[in-house]
Amino acid sequence: SENQPREEEPEKDALLQVDNINKVWVHEQLEFLKPNKIRDANKNRPGHPEYDSRTVYVPPEFLKEQTPAMNQWWKLKSQHFDCIFFFKVGKFYELYHHDAIVGVNELGFSFMGKDHHAHSGFPESAYEKMATTLVEKGYRVARVEQTENPAMMEERCKRDGTRDKFSKVMLREVCQITDRGTQIFSNGQQKMTTSSDPNFLLSIAEVKTSPVTSRYGICFVDTSIGDFTIGEFDDDQQCSRLLTLLSHYKPVLVVHERNGKSENTEKIIKGINALKEPLTNDKQMWSSDQTLKFLAENKFELSEEFHEDSKLALKALGGCLWYLQRNLLVKQTLSIGTFKRYVPPDQIEK
Repeated sequence: SENQPREEEPEKDALLQVDNINKVWVHEQLEFLKPNKIRDANKNRPGHPEYDSRTVYVPPEFLKEQTPAMNQWWKLKSQHFDCIFFFKVGKFYELYHHDAIVGVNELGFSFMGKDHHAHSGFPESAYEKMATTLVEKGYRVARVEQTENPAMMEERCKRDGTRDKFSKVMLREVCQITDRGTQIFSNGQQKMTTSSDPNFLLSIAEVKTSPVTSRYGICFVDTSIGDFTIGEFDDDQQCSRLLTLLSHYKPVLVVHERNGKSENTEKIIKGINALKEPLTNDKQMWSSDQTLKFLAENKFELSEEFHEDSKLALKALGGCLWYLQRNLLVKQTLSIGTFKRYVPPDQIEK
């Protein structure tokens, strides 16, 4: 609905919440979201080597049954299923279905309405507080904004010759995605967490050099200041250099290849107390050539010192860039970006 949400009457609120405790919500009954039916946006099932849990397949026939605004919501949600949507409606951000449950449980919201569609929300002025709370709890928040007003909508429909109900709704877009590892502030925007420690996004690429040893490419970035550090090194059977790096630069989010990691690396990543993002090789964890091409297309050039013998380091950087691009932060981060090389402490010349 395009209408602003109405607050429940105070004397009815408690009764409404009690009634909601045992309610079976509409989203809990949707066949395409059930574990034995769920697929990603490319129709891959869990277990497929390219299954992407960040997306979800929403059947076209289901979309046709939705209201214009919910049709819009589901189309956006299908590409950002891992995010909690703050969905702009008038001067409010509204949360629907799974997201509404999170709003009630984590932010203390009340359910709005009395039907079986979970729905909650808050005034736009509280965005920073609500987003910060969820980010600190480990959620990923997507800010969905109206990108046209009613006059612009009418002009678009007239220009395109579209008058169906799905066209006559103001366009919305995901304008910002924030989690612990992807924070940036400029033009007065405040940091999204209260901690003063850097929130490092770490990307790891690996090639086995023997049955028991590996060579690693790494990239860690503090997106709040655009500080990129990339490096590449051989490691021993105990992964001493990788573990040293992790002890010095504790990441809050780790990007890594979905497949092809050694058993030691799998164990180390599993043991890190951070969000994890497995990426598909080449499509998401870009090769060194893909990474350099992307930087060139965005008019950003690395100095020559990062080109020589750095294919794995550039691949790790590619993983970071893909993830930042998905979070709509890559251009902002590169615009303030500085790069330095990581050298393991035991290799630094005295």
